[in-house]
Amino acid sequence: MLANTLAGYNRRLAAGASPYEAAAREQLALFRLAWAHIERVVLEQFTIGVAAQCREPGVDAILGQLRDLFGSSLIEAERGWYLENGLLTPAASKAAPGQVDDLCARLAPEAVALVDAFGIPDECLGSPIGRK
Repeated sequence: MLANTLAGYNRRLAAGASPYEAAAREQLALFRLAWAHIERVVLEQFTIGVAAQCREPGVDAILGQLRDLFGSSLIEAERGWYLENGLLTPAASKAAPGQVDDLCARLAPEAVALVDAFGIPDECLGSPIGRK
């Protein structure tokens, strides 16, 4: 992906485009690559942080499920891009929404505790569960 983006940039330069024009034409691809890198780093650092600092039994498993939900939802949201770039098979793309649904169902019993952990006042939560 990065190699393709850089190749596109270099092709534009070779065709006479200015560095600014070449970068502007590849800007969306560069932005998507940068965002994917950030998301990967967030997932890695979350995993490292939980392993290093989580001291309560069972909490690490719930945090792992939250990490998996975050990662799966990213893949689900961008699965077309992953398919186009050969990073996801059609079968895996079709399975992505189900994985997100499964993780949500597994985390549902912890929903109130998770929301409470953020300290959001009940009056800010517009759902019936937040009013309890």
